[in-house]
Amino acid sequence: MGETIRLGTGTPVDEPGIYQSVCACRTALTLLAGQPLPRCFGCDEIVAWTLVQRVRPSQAPAKTSTTRLRAVTRPRMDSASGDD
Repeated sequence: MGETIRLGTGTPVDEPGIYQSVCACRTALTLLAGQPLPRCFGCDEIVAWTLVQRVRPSQAPAKTSTTRLRAVTRPRMDSASGDD
């Protein structure tokens, strides 16, 4: 990641990732691109935040298979022991 960039409360983030407050609380939270940085959850102060880990945005699930399963019919057992 190289250099540390500090962003202030209210600033929308450009990258999805885990952000940590630089106050004594060291609160960490995960934000998606475009979400604004909140006040610190620990001290409720306006603080600076740093991106500590980038995260990949989730991807749409792969297309589901068109294979269909069929139920198998089993002969009925008349007794608990399995004897007919």
